[in-house]
Amino acid sequence: MKYMRRSLLGIAILISPLGYADVTVCPWLNQATAAGILGGSTTMSVEPADVTTMDNSVCKFHSVQGGESNDLQIDVKMLDNADMAFEAYKKQCTSTPTALQAIGNEAYLCTLTSEKSTAATMQSESVIGRVRDRAFIVTLSMGTKLNPPLTKEDIENKVHSVAEQIAGALY
Repeated sequence: MKYMRRSLLGIAILISPLGYADVTVCPWLNQATAAGILGGSTTMSVEPADVTTMDNSVCKFHSVQGGESNDLQIDVKMLDNADMAFEAYKKQCTSTPTALQAIGNEAYLCTLTSEKSTAATMQSESVIGRVRDRAFIVTLSMGTKLNPPLTKEDIENKVHSVAEQIAGALY
């Protein structure tokens, strides 16, 4: 009986929240799913690192396969005036946005290039969407434009799949 109590106490300590204090978790997509999308093992960062409200967060997944860098970024933000604010999100597209059906309240596939983005040199596609009062941007960048590991259509299909998962998690 004495050993059983010690064993139970040891198990309780191991599975307590303190045992998970250093674990970073993306609230929208797990690392294994991201690894499947990117084609191999990934590193992950979440901003802010302590996602308590999940209202404003950025999850970044990075993988290097065959010397090429692959990135998946998920950005979720609360919108004050959802309809008007979402229009500003759509304007971030540097290509003509294509409306996607059955993803949140509205979603668009497009190329998204910014000064901070690696999309200028990488083969990259994005989905900008909205679920209720939250906007999300999913950007998948793979390889380089000169040496893409997948076709543009394949990358679009992958980013579309991730956007469906994010929209589902936001409902």
